[in-house]
Amino acid sequence: MSARPERAGRRPSVARAAERHFGRPWVGHAFIGFLVVCALAGGASRIDSTAQPIVQLASVAMIALALAVTPPRRLAEIGWPLAFAGACVALVALQLVPLPPDLWTALPGREFYARGAELAGIGQPWRPISLSPDLGWASLAGMLPPLAALLGLFAAGWARTPSYLTVLLLIVLFSAGLGLAQLGAGPESGLRFYAITNNEAPVGLFANRNHQALLIALAVPMAAAWARLHQGREVRISPRWLAIGVALALIPIMLLTGSRSGMALTAVGLVPAAAFLYARGRSSRRPRLRPLRDVLLPAGLIVLVTVLSVLLSRAVALDRLLGADWGSENRLRVVEPALRMAGEYFPVGSGLGTFDPAFRRFEPFEMLSTSYMNQAHSDLLQLVIEAGAFGLALLLVYLVWWGRRTIALWRAAPDRAAPPLLGRLGSVATGMILLSSLAEYPLRTPFFAVLFVIASVWMMIDRAAAGTGDRRESAN
Repeated sequence: MSARPERAGRRPSVARAAERHFGRPWVGHAFIGFLVVCALAGGASRIDSTAQPIVQLASVAMIALALAVTPPRRLAEIGWPLAFAGACVALVALQLVPLPPDLWTALPGREFYARGAELAGIGQPWRPISLSPDLGWASLAGMLPPLAALLGLFAAGWARTPSYLTVLLLIVLFSAGLGLAQLGAGPESGLRFYAITNNEAPVGLFANRNHQALLIALAVPMAAAWARLHQGREVRISPRWLAIGVALALIPIMLLTGSRSGMALTAVGLVPAAAFLYARGRSSRRPRLRPLRDVLLPAGLIVLVTVLSVLLSRAVALDRLLGADWGSENRLRVVEPALRMAGEYFPVGSGLGTFDPAFRRFEPFEMLSTSYMNQAHSDLLQLVIEAGAFGLALLLVYLVWWGRRTIALWRAAPDRAAPPLLGRLGSVATGMILLSSLAEYPLRTPFFAVLFVIASVWMMIDRAAAGTGDRRESAN
């Protein structure tokens, strides 16, 4: 039976485009190399990190390769994702366009800075929206990794995305092992990749303990989804128990990071992980669920490992949670001045990447110290401060799409082709990163920006395009 011809003038869906895509295996290998570079050199959010140019050069190479192997007409198949990425890039670029003095001084929050020229006795110069153009240019360069991820995934063929899940899990395990080595070598260990970091914590591939904890939390549902994809294969070790073993090994390391948000996100990740492992398919050959063996035993092992970590006084995250003086927490004390900043610069914003210099004007006297607040510790709030109404509009567009797509993925039956397992994993991963962004800034790091794009792409492709097949979905 021949396939139904597409309606004239109608663009093919993302899923159909992925099914017949021309992706080449060697392009997929290049994308994996790009992903590894982002993991090894993209764990810091600071723009002055010496590793940032490495990631940006790798991004330029990935973009160039993707465009070289992709005919321009095929880019229309990812028109909406590219349009959204283009809008993000355009927002940053427009903030760098010099404006006439009369227009610039009329922008919200510019009166304070305009007085500088008056006191110096010079005329008002042409200035861009961004209060620190050099930081704006750095933010524009920071758009390269997520754009490279989108184009690289498409050029390699989105049907190969399940293999990237295996690579991501290997990266998590390497980062966790590196964290343990850092802990054993002490605060001044040469195994720490970044000069400004949490010296006392096992940060792994990152500069921030909370980002390491987030990656470990994401590994819990990722391992469960990986196990579901590999169920039914002839292997000596059950993929399900292998996934449970990974979670048992990673949870104590997460507790060692001292990240309280990591504890909460790991608990969140356990719920979809259980759904991935124990959701029923349509196959009548699937064994019956045994509550004692399949649910209570894994849950008991996870609880036991957590309790042992606490009793052995190695649960730093729990110690920080119970012993926290919430009144002295800088990330809470910064909320009030950050909200004033958002109102001061709304609707145009202060410019992407300018939170640090802009905050110094609003910083309360009691917060002055030898350290400084380089980020707002709330990516969503910082987006409103720096990008104003335009950044907020782009965020709302993504959230609306994410909500509608997530509902569609999780409402459909697990044995149908439309709601892929990877799509559900993508909704979980992006949701957990967005939750973390309420009190942290993971998307300011190149690696999490790339991971966020990969997870969003998973939400856009169906199971047939992802190559999972009915056999794997219905097995076990």
